[in-house]
Amino acid sequence: MKTAFLILCSVATLSAQPAAGQKPEVRMATAKASAEDLVHGRIPQLFARFNDGAKQRLPETVLSGTIGMGLKQLGAFKAFQGEATRQNSGINDLYLHVAEFENGIVDVSIVVDPDGKIAGVSARPRPVKPPVATSPVKEEEVVIKTGELEMPGAISWPVGAGPFPAVVIVHGSGPQDRDNTLGPNTIYRDLAWGLAQQGVAVLRYDKRTKKYGAKSFAGKVNLKDEVIDDALNAVALLRTTAKVNPNRIVLAGHSLGGQLAPYIAGKDGKLAGILILAGPGRPVADVVIDQTKYMIKLNPDVKALETQLAEVQKLKNITPDMEDKRTLGAPNFYWKELDSFRAPESAKKLALPIMVLQGERDYQVTMEDFAAWKAAIGEKPTAVLKSYPKLNHLFLEGSGTPSPAEYMKLGHVPEYVISDISKWVNGLPAHGR
Repeated sequence: MKTAFLILCSVATLSAQPAAGQKPEVRMATAKASAEDLVHGRIPQLFARFNDGAKQRLPETVLSGTIGMGLKQLGAFKAFQGEATRQNSGINDLYLHVAEFENGIVDVSIVVDPDGKIAGVSARPRPVKPPVATSPVKEEEVVIKTGELEMPGAISWPVGAGPFPAVVIVHGSGPQDRDNTLGPNTIYRDLAWGLAQQGVAVLRYDKRTKKYGAKSFAGKVNLKDEVIDDALNAVALLRTTAKVNPNRIVLAGHSLGGQLAPYIAGKDGKLAGILILAGPGRPVADVVIDQTKYMIKLNPDVKALETQLAEVQKLKNITPDMEDKRTLGAPNFYWKELDSFRAPESAKKLALPIMVLQGERDYQVTMEDFAAWKAAIGEKPTAVLKSYPKLNHLFLEGSGTPSPAEYMKLGHVPEYVISDISKWVNGLPAHGR
């Protein structure tokens, strides 16, 4: 799950203010001082320069808990790259500063009104393009269709004519592309290419919310529209693909996808198995609360996180009057629906093989979740559960105290993980046998 980790940003809008005519050089100096305060974590000094409208839109606790905490995750500030560039926005001026941190480059925007007060602030990490890579396997572009929506994807093929066992990768939370690109890392691509080289075809696709955004949902935000329907249609597409054995298809769910995988498998009814990669095994409220507590340990001076903790603790008891309110940017009715999918209990009722893999350095979905999976299905003869000491939530190796910053360092899913998965998938009996 991608709550409470990474990334910065909040913007106070560029609303007009009464002109008072501060000189351009004064506005520029204010913007530079404010950018300096932001990158060095001097949030109270920055907030003191806000105009009244900005203070309402971006309270100090939110400023500290979003942009301030996000910048901390990027490591030490190194330098500004060149001079700020100025853009006019009505009667306001926007100054863009390019700030280099230990683990990334951030575009820091400071909006100054005619009075020399701050009307808006944002900090947006520059996208890190993954290294260019040449596929070691043949890839075929495909489209997952759900009603009028079309999600582009690709099948990675093993060498040969088939028919092959196949895996469909189901995304975690958030609008993700087919590779789950995060910084320089592309872990779904790693899995697809690695498994294809070991005899397993893999289908991965751009998540609906990545391509369509808010248009992804027919009505309220819901998991059926966000994840479930497209995953079922991806499986259906593979069943009609000539080089795939239709009775040897596995659903591989990562994070949120892992939580929903048992339910999707029950709806489909013909899968050969399901693979859970760092899937939450506890109530979602408990997972999010623990994530927030962990971030407090990493950032003890960010007092806004204490406020956030108080908010997420309310997720344990969402009453009807709370359902339309938002927590961590998502409506509470969505959190309530998410909590209704108790994955281990659902998996226990399934009669198909299940593999659960977990990184022991994962602070988002932890070994407590893995213990919940063990308690529910550990005694099933068709269940395989394994944890890896060096791996984090992205199944990348690391050392020391886990933090969001390590997601920005280039890594690859280790061969031993791919080998464990391929041996399991290749050894599964066809559905119905």
